[in-house]
Amino acid sequence: LGLGLGGGGKAVALDSESAVAQYRLGWVRSWQQRDEEAETNFDRAVDLVPDLSEVFTYQGVHYLHTGDLQRTL
Repeated sequence: LGLGLGGGGKAVALDSESAVAQYRLGWVRSWQQRDEEAETNFDRAVDLVPDLSEVFTYQGVHYLHTGDLQRTL
């Protein structure tokens, strides 16, 4: 996960407007239980590309892991 965080952080640093980089960094942070940071990345990805379905998939799994079933839907 540390390698993923490093790569994800670099990708976002290189292109903060990349929705893919944002949600992938959010996914790594989610697995590290850095929930607020993960949610920030997921929200940013949605802001950038509102119809990118992968974001909602990963975001939903994140909320499932955190026990926030209401937001999972």
